[in-house]
Amino acid sequence: MNDRIRIDDLRVWTVVGVHPRERTFPRPLRLWIELELDLDSAARRDELDATVDYDWLCRRVRRQVESTRRSTLEAVAGDVLSICLEDARVQSARVRVDKPQAVRGVATVSVEMQRRRGES
Repeated sequence: MNDRIRIDDLRVWTVVGVHPRERTFPRPLRLWIELELDLDSAARRDELDATVDYDWLCRRVRRQVESTRRSTLEAVAGDVLSICLEDARVQSARVRVDKPQAVRGVATVSVEMQRRRGES
């Protein structure tokens, strides 16, 4: 299957990190989300209920990430993957989480994870 929905550069603010300076106040994260699913029905029917409502998905992801304190970017990515796979039509999801200026002298640190339906 080659059909995909991509959400590029979703910006959220949250507390993530293990160092005391990272746990003091929310910092920005940037998320890239890619969903693999069959979009044929959506293309033919031209109706929202035939596809993933990406506005709803962005709001759901933002609410989860911004309300949860995590120690690692991996945990944030795992949370987002779980949300993406809640929709039974989504066969796989890929998430990249960027943490700008996580390390001094580095523009950004990223974690990218992918899960297929049925995988743990």
